[in-house]
Amino acid sequence: MSNHFDQTIKTQADLDEYKDFQVWMNKVLDESISDIRYAVKEGEEGMQKGHKKIEMFKHIQKQIMRQTDFSLSSYNKYREIK
Repeated sequence: MSNHFDQTIKTQADLDEYKDFQVWMNKVLDESISDIRYAVKEGEEGMQKGHKKIEMFKHIQKQIMRQTDFSLSSYNKYREIK
């Protein structure tokens, strides 16, 4: 039984494109993770200043959704370029 990778990678050019995509996507994900960590830090600081936990949770959730949307749109732009 072959997997999706076996079905899409047939030539060296396909493999090179896949590797290039991996490097690019890892960069996007690293940026997203960094932004989410920052949002969590902001949320923790907000709670220390007396903001309600639910408000801080909503702030963090909003940032995670924003980063998810960014990652997906970045992926779609990458696919359009290729």
